[in-house]
Amino acid sequence: MKKNFYWLFIMACVSLISFTSCDPKDPVDDPDETTKMRIKTMTFEYDWGSGPGSTSYAYTYDAQGRVIKVVETGEDWTDEFNLDWSQPGKVNLIRQETEKNRTWILNAAGYVSKIENIWGDGGDVTFEYDANGLMSKAYEDYGTPELKSTFTALNGNITAFTRGDRVKNFTFSSGDNIGNIYQVFNDSFVNDWQAHTGLFGKACKNLNTKVQWSDKEDFSAISFEFYEDGRVKKVIRSGSDWYENYVYTYETVE
Repeated sequence: MKKNFYWLFIMACVSLISFTSCDPKDPVDDPDETTKMRIKTMTFEYDWGSGPGSTSYAYTYDAQGRVIKVVETGEDWTDEFNLDWSQPGKVNLIRQETEKNRTWILNAAGYVSKIENIWGDGGDVTFEYDANGLMSKAYEDYGTPELKSTFTALNGNITAFTRGDRVKNFTFSSGDNIGNIYQVFNDSFVNDWQAHTGLFGKACKNLNTKVQWSDKEDFSAISFEFYEDGRVKKVIRSGSDWYENYVYTYETVE
């Protein structure tokens, strides 16, 4: 009888070990499983020849993962941008100076399709996106829409940006942009901090390593520093007498 109990005990242990090790959510057995993260802060560091400076942006999210506040901090000043989601289909950008308040109209995918009264003079800017969610066109509208910018996309990346008769070309690495940072966006109408809310289209799939205007021989090379999990820690652009860096921190999505 004792012998039978002994073998039953051994079989139970083997079954328990087998069942536990086959758990698909076990991080030991699934090394590709990663913790979901989002951008917590972004800092723009620069020196264009007159001394170093920096501007940082801190992001606050609601329970649904939407950005609801961005705090901008410069060398001796702080500004705050509050994103009000209380009205369906739009985001109201609330500023300390009420004349700077703006309304962002959202499309069915949740991206900004229009910024109303963008400059405070009655003109709007409208955006179009491709089937993959990348920004494709931008129009300025003072009664009649005027095409201002066109983006060319290939394999999940924006490879060219056309403004007037000039074209800016972008080269990408093979590594994935797992931190979802935004390097290519319409800087005429969308600021750095706005792009990183995720409301102006998807981030490019890979990392932008080179920028070159089509009518110039010189170009800007871009390098990176990474966290251990592969997310970008710092984006580095520099010349003989200048530099521009973007530094990122992330937080875990609960």
